[in-house]
Amino acid sequence: MGWKEIEYEVMRDAQTRAITVCNMENLRPRWGCTGDSIVVAAAQTLSDRDHQMLRSSAIRIIARSASKADATAVRPGSEELDFTS
Repeated sequence: MGWKEIEYEVMRDAQTRAITVCNMENLRPRWGCTGDSIVVAAAQTLSDRDHQMLRSSAIRIIARSASKADATAVRPGSEELDFTS
């Protein structure tokens, strides 16, 4: 099965408390220009397992980083992730 490109918007404060604002699913080929894509929020085709894994990963990344992971790709049904920033 191929990749799905999912984005999570996560905010954190100086004490690294974080919340997930929303998740979005890019309906376009991987790593294309966001301005050329169709994006739906909230993601429509994620299983609950994949959503929870990505949400937890995004919160762990933002807690350890001064920047954010801009795009996340997941291979459905696996725990294989790919992040860009």
